[in-house]
Amino acid sequence: VMESFWGRFKDTLHKHFHYWESNDLSATIEQAVYYFNYERPVRKLKGKPPVLFRTELVA
Repeated sequence: VMESFWGRFKDTLHKHFHYWESNDLSATIEQAVYYFNYERPVRKLKGKPPVLFRTELVA
């Protein structure tokens, strides 16, 4: 499971986020984590981001 996550995470960083210095890398990782949790649609979760799916599940 973690290998799959890291593979997708690195692909997302490479395709959607750009950084030029090591200082930028930290901010880029934070943006990517936010994207993964709040914006990225997940097929298994009916096309919803994980946080939205969990919020609706609890409500």
